[in-house]
Amino acid sequence: MWILDIGATCHLTSRVEWIKDYKPLEHPFPVRLGNNGVEYALGHGIAHPELSDGNDIEVNEVYYIPNIAQNLISIHKLTNDNNSSSSTTNIVSFFTRHLVVEVMSLIVQDKYIFTF
Repeated sequence: MWILDIGATCHLTSRVEWIKDYKPLEHPFPVRLGNNGVEYALGHGIAHPELSDGNDIEVNEVYYIPNIAQNLISIHKLTNDNNSSSSTTNIVSFFTRHLVVEVMSLIVQDKYIFTF
């Protein structure tokens, strides 16, 4: 499961196997998490979360952090990378690779929660 996070500045996952073209970072760097904890990003690459209709979206610069509890997609980064828009309603729209993704979501503590 991935969580769309309004406050995240980058995409994060604890599942290295979900990252294609994984590249270890020569110099791991600290990432401050929402709970004010700090974990280190060890590598990065591209993820392709699958949508319920069988399509996927390409998510660039996903950082691997082994000890995080949730896989996060930064709404800000995703919309900037794909020249698309987001909404603060229960429907989030993304336009990527000629595919329009509209997701009904539940908002809990400033995060859109849904499964791909």
